[in-house]
This record gives sequence, structure tokens and C-alpha cells, in this order.
Amino acid sequence: GVAALKRGGNFLELCSGDGFNTFHYYRPFANKIVAVDFDETAIAHAKRYNAAENINFLQRDIRDAFPQGQFDNIMWDAAIEHFTEEEIATIMANIKNALAPKGILSGYTLVEPPDGGKHLHQHEREFHSMQDLANFLEPYFTEVRIFETVHPQRHNLYFYAADNALPFDNDWAHGMRISKSERDEK
Repeated sequence: GVAALKRGGNFLELCSGDGFNTFHYYRPFANKIVAVDFDETAIAHAKRYNAAENINFLQRDIRDAFPQGQFDNIMWDAAIEHFTEEEIATIMANIKNALAPKGILSGYTLVEPPDGGKHLHQHEREFHSMQDLANFLEPYFTEVRIFETVHPQRHNLYFYAADNALPFDNDWAHGMRISKSERDEK
């Protein structure tokens, strides 16, 4: 997810938990981060152990108290699966309103177990596959990229969505693509 972060940008982290990722992964790249979670104890822990000048931890339930502002990046790691499809649709509308014109949504989620159950009883919507997640994101964004990692105990989907270039596109400002023929010429 760090490849998609606008250096010196304003970030929103949804469902930030104890703030570990906020502090260690996102803070070094951010001008400002708003990190929200509905869990009072997680936010208290974050404020105590992962505080920094450019981080504002807020206790919020994003279903009905979505943070205001414009953000270059919105990160939603390991949490989309905790919401129903209807809740996700409402949250996605709020994400679209909060993203700056060249903003990017990124995050990851689990693939449901092969037996069709759920990894945790708190999960409302686990996705079946990359295509299942893509089908859900594509109505909201013109560009969607999904990658997967498959391990014996965990199958993750990593997603990036925007209405502009993504980190894996040819015209991404922080990347370069060289063809095999160009490498051979060097």
C-alpha cells in the first residue's frame, strides 16, 4: 500500500485499530493523517503508544460518522469484511466524496475460507475471489487493481481504486516501465 501514498499528502485511515500501521507505515509519508476506529480502547491505545504530531486519532463509527475533509489517500486495511454490503455501499459513497481529485483508496481483506464459512464470526462480508471484490469496487471507480497472496492459512486480496492512474499503470508519476528490448539496448 505504501507505493500508492502521495508523499506529503493528507491521509484517512479507516478502522485504524491500535494505530500501529498509522504510526509505523503511513506517518513517515504524510503531512496529516486522520485515523478512525469505533473501538474506544483501540483509540486510547493508539493515542498512548502511537501518537505523533501529524496523526489525529478519532473514535468514530464510519457507518454514521464519516470524517469530513479531502484526502489524497484513504486506507482501509483488514476491515471491509466487518461491514454488510449495504454498509459498504454507504461507506463507499462517503469515500468517493472524501477523496481528492487524484486520490486513491487502498486496502486489503481476506478471501472467505474454501468451506464457505467465515474466518471470524464478526465478519459480515468476506469476498470469494479477486473477481468478486473487483465486481464490488468497479461501480465506484474507473480504475481498480487487485492482487492476491495465497498462503496455507491465509488468502489475502490487496486492492487499489481510483478515478485516475494507479501505482501499477504506465503513467504513474512515481514509476517507470522498461521493456525487454529497452533493457537489451543498455
